[in-house]
Amino acid sequence: MAVKCNANECVKKFRGTIGYASPEAIELHNHKLDVWSLGCLLHEMATGKLPFAYNNWKELSTLITEEYLQRFIFNSDLSASLLHLLKKIFVYDKDNRPSIEEVMTHPFFTGEPLPLQV
Repeated sequence: MAVKCNANECVKKFRGTIGYASPEAIELHNHKLDVWSLGCLLHEMATGKLPFAYNNWKELSTLITEEYLQRFIFNSDLSASLLHLLKKIFVYDKDNRPSIEEVMTHPFFTGEPLPLQV
Protein backbone atom coordinates (compact mmCIF):
# COMPACT_ATOMS: atom_id res chain seq x y z
CA MET A 1 0.00 0.00 0.00
CA ALA A 2 1.39 3.40 -0.95
CA VAL A 3 1.57 6.11 1.67
CA LYS A 4 1.89 9.72 0.61
CA CYS A 5 3.71 12.15 2.88
CA ASN A 6 5.07 15.62 2.34
CA ALA A 7 8.79 16.27 1.89
CA ASN A 8 9.45 16.77 5.61
CA GLU A 9 7.24 13.97 6.88
CA CYS A 10 8.41 10.46 7.72
CA VAL A 11 6.47 7.30 8.37
CA LYS A 12 7.66 5.66 11.58
CA LYS A 13 6.66 2.09 10.68
CA PHE A 14 8.15 0.23 7.72
CA ARG A 15 5.77 -0.80 4.98
CA GLY A 16 6.78 -2.90 2.00
CA THR A 17 8.88 -5.86 0.99
CA ILE A 18 12.27 -6.37 2.61
CA GLY A 19 13.96 -7.13 -0.71
CA TYR A 20 13.41 -3.53 -1.75
CA ALA A 21 14.31 -1.97 1.61
CA SER A 22 17.18 0.48 1.96
CA PRO A 23 19.63 0.41 4.89
CA GLU A 24 17.82 3.21 6.72
CA ALA A 25 14.44 1.46 6.39
CA ILE A 26 15.10 -0.08 9.79
CA GLU A 27 14.78 3.36 11.36
CA LEU A 28 12.40 5.43 9.24
CA HIS A 29 10.67 5.86 5.91
CA ASN A 30 11.20 8.86 3.65
CA HIS A 31 11.39 9.72 -0.03
CA LYS A 32 15.01 8.63 -0.36
CA LEU A 33 13.99 5.14 0.77
CA ASP A 34 11.52 5.12 -2.12
CA VAL A 35 14.35 6.03 -4.53
CA TRP A 36 16.34 3.02 -3.27
CA SER A 37 13.30 0.78 -3.77
CA LEU A 38 12.89 2.12 -7.31
CA GLY A 39 16.53 1.20 -7.98
CA CYS A 40 15.83 -2.35 -6.78
CA LEU A 41 12.80 -2.52 -9.04
CA LEU A 42 14.72 -1.22 -12.08
CA HIS A 43 17.51 -3.72 -11.43
CA GLU A 44 15.02 -6.58 -11.11
CA MET A 45 13.22 -5.57 -14.30
CA ALA A 46 16.52 -5.48 -16.22
CA THR A 47 18.07 -8.68 -14.83
CA GLY A 48 15.25 -10.74 -13.33
CA LYS A 49 16.94 -10.61 -9.91
CA LEU A 50 17.01 -8.27 -6.93
CA PRO A 51 20.38 -6.55 -6.59
CA PHE A 52 20.86 -7.52 -2.94
CA ALA A 53 19.83 -10.76 -1.26
CA TYR A 54 18.71 -10.54 2.36
CA ASN A 55 15.83 -12.25 4.09
CA ASN A 56 15.37 -10.35 7.33
CA TRP A 57 16.15 -7.07 9.06
CA LYS A 58 19.31 -8.41 10.70
CA GLU A 59 20.76 -9.41 7.33
CA LEU A 60 19.79 -6.04 5.87
CA SER A 61 21.52 -4.13 8.67
CA THR A 62 24.72 -6.22 8.48
CA LEU A 63 25.02 -6.82 4.71
CA ILE A 64 24.33 -3.41 3.24
CA THR A 65 27.18 -1.22 4.45
CA GLU A 66 28.87 1.72 2.79
CA GLU A 67 31.95 -0.43 2.10
CA TYR A 68 29.83 -3.20 0.58
CA LEU A 69 28.10 -0.78 -1.77
CA GLN A 70 31.43 0.71 -2.89
CA ARG A 71 32.64 -2.80 -3.85
CA PHE A 72 29.34 -4.03 -5.29
CA ILE A 73 29.68 -5.34 -8.85
CA PHE A 74 26.68 -4.76 -11.11
CA ASN A 75 25.61 -7.07 -13.90
CA SER A 76 27.76 -6.26 -16.94
CA ASP A 77 24.76 -6.63 -19.27
CA LEU A 78 23.10 -3.46 -17.94
CA SER A 79 22.97 -0.49 -20.29
CA ALA A 80 25.44 2.31 -19.56
CA SER A 81 22.62 4.70 -18.62
CA LEU A 82 20.94 2.23 -16.24
CA LEU A 83 24.28 1.36 -14.66
CA HIS A 84 25.03 5.07 -14.17
CA LEU A 85 21.63 5.63 -12.56
CA LEU A 86 21.86 2.60 -10.25
CA LYS A 87 25.29 3.69 -9.03
CA LYS A 88 23.76 7.04 -8.08
CA ILE A 89 20.76 5.40 -6.37
CA PHE A 90 22.58 2.69 -4.40
CA VAL A 91 24.45 5.05 -2.11
CA TYR A 92 24.46 4.19 1.59
CA ASP A 93 24.02 7.77 2.84
CA LYS A 94 20.45 8.71 1.93
CA ASP A 95 21.40 12.40 1.87
CA ASN A 96 23.71 11.67 -1.09
CA ARG A 97 21.04 9.73 -3.00
CA PRO A 98 19.20 11.59 -5.78
CA SER A 99 15.64 12.81 -5.28
CA ILE A 100 12.86 11.24 -7.32
CA GLU A 101 12.85 14.41 -9.45
CA GLU A 102 16.57 13.96 -10.17
CA VAL A 103 16.02 10.29 -11.00
CA MET A 104 13.23 11.12 -13.45
CA THR A 105 15.45 13.61 -15.30
CA HIS A 106 18.35 11.14 -15.55
CA PRO A 107 19.42 10.16 -19.10
CA PHE A 108 18.07 6.64 -18.52
CA PHE A 109 14.55 8.11 -18.52
CA THR A 110 15.06 11.07 -20.87
CA GLY A 111 17.07 9.25 -23.53
CA GLU A 112 19.70 11.98 -23.52
CA PRO A 113 23.38 11.02 -23.67
CA LEU A 114 25.24 10.49 -20.41
CA PRO A 115 27.44 13.39 -19.30
CA LEU A 116 31.09 12.94 -20.22
CA GLN A 117 33.33 11.94 -17.34
CA VAL A 118 36.16 14.44 -16.79
